[in-house]
Amino acid sequence: MSSSSVPLRRWMRQERTSSLIRLRATYLERVFVAGSSALTIREVAGLAAGTLTVTITQDDRLEWTYQLASWRPLAVGSGFGSAYLWSARELVGLPSGPGEDPVVLSADEDLLLVFRTEAGWVLVLETSVRLVTGREISRIELADTVRRAWWSGAGLQVEDARGQRQR
Repeated sequence: MSSSSVPLRRWMRQERTSSLIRLRATYLERVFVAGSSALTIREVAGLAAGTLTVTITQDDRLEWTYQLASWRPLAVGSGFGSAYLWSARELVGLPSGPGEDPVVLSADEDLLLVFRTEAGWVLVLETSVRLVTGREISRIELADTVRRAWWSGAGLQVEDARGQRQR
């Protein structure tokens, strides 16, 4: 198995509001293992509305911090020798070797799923599917929004909100 995830840890702080006690999450941390690297991902509410501050630590040695869109949950993945995470609008491809920096790709619509393949990044967005290798190589526009998508055998399957499937 090339990757695994351990349970999320949520640190809570109590705040007293009149006679009520309210718990508020101060940050969320998870560990994601890909290949021989342990990645700690810490999420904190961003500085601006609709953003999330994400700090990624690789093997307790290297650290990067990003402001990412937060209206969709942060997701993690690995494939074809790469570990990565994505938010509503950004993909962060993590370094696979020493001395490398993460690669950040931005999208102009919501990212639903990301697959790393030999051909590049396959991005499943709200109304399209794109192949990206640093720049967009190809794009398929869908007639409706994506309901679900999955990898089957050698290809991507996409079903839109009307139930129509595309390969």
